[in-house]
Amino acid sequence: MENFNKSVQRHYRKVWKKMKKTKEVNMSKFLLGHQDLVSLAKGLGIALIGAGLTYLTAYVSKTNFGVYTPLIVTVFALIANIVRKSADGVRQ
Repeated sequence: MENFNKSVQRHYRKVWKKMKKTKEVNMSKFLLGHQDLVSLAKGLGIALIGAGLTYLTAYVSKTNFGVYTPLIVTVFALIANIVRKSADGVRQ
């Protein structure tokens, strides 16, 4: 067990020395540019629209609107398809 601990300590000493030699870490890998933020915003918008449509679909399908139920369900399906098609265009 003692030899194992010594080998682990040697390994971490080597790693620490290598880390000390590198003077500066390239932070540009971790920064988000304008294009990245636009892409994230589009993805967030698509996810929120999808969640909203999912909620509304459950609501519309369970709610009784009387004689207007078939009309409202049809119109909602049309709106959901329009939103889905436009979201496909945004994604590309």
